[in-house]
Amino acid sequence: MDQYVAVENKSSSIRYVLYYAGPCPLCNRVVRWMSRHQRSRASFVFRPLPEQREEWLRQGLPSAWWEAPDSVLLQDELTGRWYRESDAFLLAIKGLDYRYRPLVAVIDWVPRRLRDWCYRRLRPASSLRPYRPS
Repeated sequence: MDQYVAVENKSSSIRYVLYYAGPCPLCNRVVRWMSRHQRSRASFVFRPLPEQREEWLRQGLPSAWWEAPDSVLLQDELTGRWYRESDAFLLAIKGLDYRYRPLVAVIDWVPRRLRDWCYRRLRPASSLRPYRPS
């Protein structure tokens, strides 16, 4: 049961794939909000994180991150780089409309370790995929 939401802007040169925890109500609301507030800076494809290791690997997600499930991963399609936790969130917000630049500046000022700690405290426990060895 793959659900994909593609929101594309042909004029943007930044392309991201955002993987989020499908069963997480907060994550779903954020994805819907992002799709409505996207303008010209980036185009996004939203995909739920797979729950099975085989599917995780088939989709090309970093195998090292399987053991530590996060509620959001972001891939820059142009460079192939991966981001997770607060870095993924920050980069996704940077790809939105110019109205969110002040928010980005404030979040970017906070050290990454503190951002990640806050991120882990704010995400709902339901966003985490239960560990199931394959």
